[in-house]
Amino acid sequence: MSRIVSVRPTLKGIDFTRMAMAAAMGPEARDIAVKRWGEQSLAVRVANAGGVEQLAFNKAAVAAGSTVSGNWAELLADEETAVTEFFEAVRERSIIGRIAGWRNVPLRTRLVCANSGFTAAWIGEAEPVSLSASAFTEDNLPSRKVSALTVVTDEMLDSADPQVELLIRNDLAGAVAAAVDQTLLDPTNAGVAGVMPASLSNGITATTASGTSSAQTVRNLIADFPSDLSRAVLIASPVTLANLYDANQLPNIGVRGGNAIGIPAFASEQAGDYLTLIDPDGIAMGAGTTDLRTSREATIEMLDSSLVQDPSTGTGTAMVSLFQINAAAIMATQFVNWEVVRPSVSYADVGAAS
Repeated sequence: MSRIVSVRPTLKGIDFTRMAMAAAMGPEARDIAVKRWGEQSLAVRVANAGGVEQLAFNKAAVAAGSTVSGNWAELLADEETAVTEFFEAVRERSIIGRIAGWRNVPLRTRLVCANSGFTAAWIGEAEPVSLSASAFTEDNLPSRKVSALTVVTDEMLDSADPQVELLIRNDLAGAVAAAVDQTLLDPTNAGVAGVMPASLSNGITATTASGTSSAQTVRNLIADFPSDLSRAVLIASPVTLANLYDANQLPNIGVRGGNAIGIPAFASEQAGDYLTLIDPDGIAMGAGTTDLRTSREATIEMLDSSLVQDPSTGTGTAMVSLFQINAAAIMATQFVNWEVVRPSVSYADVGAAS
C-alpha cells in the first residue's frame, strides 16, 4: 500500500524572518513559535538554546563544537544558513546578485589593482623579446552598510497567518535590494564619505541618446564603452527596456530583460531613465557580514526620509515608543561596497532624449 506525503518546502529567507519575528516577540517567543512553526523549527531550537549568542559565548566546559547533528554548534551552522538564504533573496532582487562576473574582493583588505596589463608581441628568430610593464595601485575597499528597519505590532507578530512572514521577508529584502540598486545605478549619486559609495556611472560623461532610434542609442553606448564588450551587460528599468524594443533591430529585449545586439540585458526599477552598459570584471565588489537586530523597548523616529535625529543630543521628530504602542522593530543590515577599478562603464539618459 503506497502512501503519499505532501511536503511544503520553506521559502528562501523564511527561516531568517521567523528568527527575527521570534526575537521580537519577547518572553512569549518560544511558546508562540512552537504553536506556529513546531518544536523542530530553527526559531524554536535557537530559543531553546538561549539564543545564538549564548551558544557562541558559552563559558562552561563543553565539547568541541562541530556542525554535525546533535552537537551544540549545529545551530550556529543552521543560523548562518538562514542568514545566507535571506540575503540570497535580497541578491535575487538586486542587480548585484543577478549579474555574474564581478571582481569579488573582501572588505577592509589591502588590494593591489592593475590599471594596465602586460602586453605580448610576436618575435622573430634571434630577435629580442619585447619588455612590457603594468601599472598597479594599492587600495582597499572599506565596509559600508545598508539597513532596512521595519516596525510591526504585537498583533501582527502573534498572527498565525503565513502571509505575515512573507510580508516581513519581502519588505526587508525588497528595501535592501532597492537601496543598493538605486545607489549603484544613479549617475547623480556622488557617494557620501564614510557612508555610501558613488554609483558606477558617477563622473562619467553621458553618451548621447537618440530620441528616434533605440538601436542607435545602444550603438552609441557601445562606441563609448571603454572595456571588453564581450563581458558587457546592459541595465535599465522595465519601462526603458520596453521602449528599446524594435521588431527589426532589437527584437529580443523586453520588460524583463533579454539581450540587445547580443548583450545580456537586466531590468531594475531603480535604473530610472538611465541605460547603463558595464563590464562587471572592472568593478571591485565586496560583501561582508549580515546583522539582525530587534527591539521592543526602543524609541523610533517614524520617518522614511529626512531623519533629524542628532546622535549627540538624541533629539528627533515623530519619535514613538515601541513599548507604549505594543510594537517591535526588526532591522536587517547588509555590509557591502564597490569601486570601479578601471574604466568599464558607459551610460545614456534616455529620458532626456524622449
